[in-house]
Amino acid sequence: MKEILKIDKKDKLILYELNQNSRQSVAELARKTRLSRDVVAYRLKELEAKHLVLGYNALIDASKLGFKVYRVFLNLRAIDSDNYNKLVDALKNNSNTFWVGKCDGFIDLVFAVWCQSDLEFYNFHKKILNPFRRFISDQVISTMISYSYLDSSFLIEKREKIRDEIYVWNQEGMNFDEIDAVILNKLSNDARIPLLAIAKELKMDPSAIKYRIRNLEKNRTIKAYKATIDFSLLGRDFYSIKLNMSDLSRLREVKEFIKNNSSVTNFSESLAGFDIEFDMLVLSSQEYFEFIQELKDKFDSISEVKFYRVVEKFKEINMPKV
Repeated sequence: MKEILKIDKKDKLILYELNQNSRQSVAELARKTRLSRDVVAYRLKELEAKHLVLGYNALIDASKLGFKVYRVFLNLRAIDSDNYNKLVDALKNNSNTFWVGKCDGFIDLVFAVWCQSDLEFYNFHKKILNPFRRFISDQVISTMISYSYLDSSFLIEKREKIRDEIYVWNQEGMNFDEIDAVILNKLSNDARIPLLAIAKELKMDPSAIKYRIRNLEKNRTIKAYKATIDFSLLGRDFYSIKLNMSDLSRLREVKEFIKNNSSVTNFSESLAGFDIEFDMLVLSSQEYFEFIQELKDKFDSISEVKFYRVVEKFKEINMPKV
């Protein structure tokens, strides 16, 4: 079991700002936190050394690169540890998967896949899952339409009335070259990499790299720059909640109510999915159940609630191979 870290308000503010824009400079962070540059640099190193901050990455919209996103929920039966590990390894080692997680709740294992066509996904699905068919009692496959990221406002006491929300996926593709691909790959692995380092590797002028990055931001291929934060070290668990409604006339109102909860981190939409899908980072199961009860009390049109909790993340990458 992980030891819960105690951090102060200034560290929480640094984490919040990094999740807003992890590419901003130490000077910008110092101005926003009202700390000196040296103190901010020291605190950053400490947060990294404690493995609270695991990295920094550009949030890249894979649909702009010609990819579709597929999500698979698996329910497993009578699977022994050896075959379970083989299944997880097969998913982890495949270049199409970008997220794999072990769950408890209404599913056992979830993974997400980048493919450029339905046929590519069909072939991937057969190759990976057919050897384990006898262990799969049920599965749900959906094509993701959108996924949104909300600000980490639970980290700070004062927050805006309207929360920042960044949407990705389901956009028209764009033309890009090998240089763009290298830049995207670099930023997806380290959003704080200096322009000079990218320019040196590509043997280009830093101003040309800066121009390309601005274009990638402008055409919304790069949606944001985020920090990879291990929120479990702050005592928070990841819950993914799925709702169905008997009457959709109040759908927007329900979504706005959910969005107003600072522990809510993401919304997603998918074909053949649920009416509302959202994720939370909660301090306890009680927090989750109390919020769901509040939701049911306020909106009697909610007809079904399902959830799963991610207990272990096996894989997470930020950009498909192009």
